[in-house]
Amino acid sequence: MKRICIFLIINLMFILVGCASSESIDQSSFSEVEINTSKENTINNNEEILDLPKELYRIENSAYAQPLRYDFIVADNTEFTITVSNESGDFKLGIKDRDTKDFVYPMKEYQSGSDTVTLTKGNYSVIITERNFTGSYHIIGTTVE
Repeated sequence: MKRICIFLIINLMFILVGCASSESIDQSSFSEVEINTSKENTINNNEEILDLPKELYRIENSAYAQPLRYDFIVADNTEFTITVSNESGDFKLGIKDRDTKDFVYPMKEYQSGSDTVTLTKGNYSVIITERNFTGSYHIIGTTVE
């Protein structure tokens, strides 16, 4: 019994010393490295870009999602190219004018393919519904003069 107690006390001391030394690490530089790494991974792997009206890109593998809504403002006439790659499942996308509440690009079911729509100055929302969707969607906005 004495040996077990001594063994436990020694292990507890090692644990406490390990905890005390790890606290001396500068946490601000660790979190900065972690943030930079996650930003690089997102950009390099193109898993998700959300910068509307310039670009929206996502890779999805979901059983079911509530309707997604991405709000954005168009300052100048902009042409949007919508590209969907649908490996399986149901995927619908539409663009709604937030001021009039009308769809300027009606909800459309995509298998795979591309389409374009030109939007004038205003407030809009991309509306997406999906069920058992595996694939990606990519929207790129280009200013039209």
